[in-house]
Amino acid sequence: MKELRVQHGGKPYRVLFAFDPRQTGILLIGGRKGAKGWYEKAIALADGIYSRSLAELKKEGLICMRTKWSDLKNETMSPVAQRKARELAERDLAEIEMRELRETLKVTQEELADKLKVTQVAVSRLERRSDMHLSTLRQFVRALGGELEIRAVFAGRSVRLTHIGTASVAKRKSRSRR
Repeated sequence: MKELRVQHGGKPYRVLFAFDPRQTGILLIGGRKGAKGWYEKAIALADGIYSRSLAELKKEGLICMRTKWSDLKNETMSPVAQRKARELAERDLAEIEMRELRETLKVTQEELADKLKVTQVAVSRLERRSDMHLSTLRQFVRALGGELEIRAVFAGRSVRLTHIGTASVAKRKSRSRR
């Protein structure tokens, strides 16, 4: 809601107006400023006028009002459909690229570079790599606040591989070469 200030005959007048979703201006209420509590009363009246105007436009099909996602989802999807959509979304997130992962977590390349103690250019190159050391990938994921988990998946089961890409294995290998 906005206020238009005008003078007539040396006296202040106020007109409260608003724009509807079609960007059409609606003059809601006007009056002479001077009476105590004018704004409180006028704003309450203007809110009611504006709400009725929007309801009428919606009823006539002239505007579509914004709806919360949760309301829209509950009105248009069964619980089974919601569960399937959630499962699909989780599967898609499981198959995400490194850049998309960083962007989804709202972390910039610069912020990640600071955490990894490298340059932003190094982060950019890392995100484009198709092949890298597991220890590098583990550092990338940890810098984003996660943990890297590696699994071997077979027909009927999945096995978590715990020793791959960890520093302790690399240290043992370097000692055994001496």
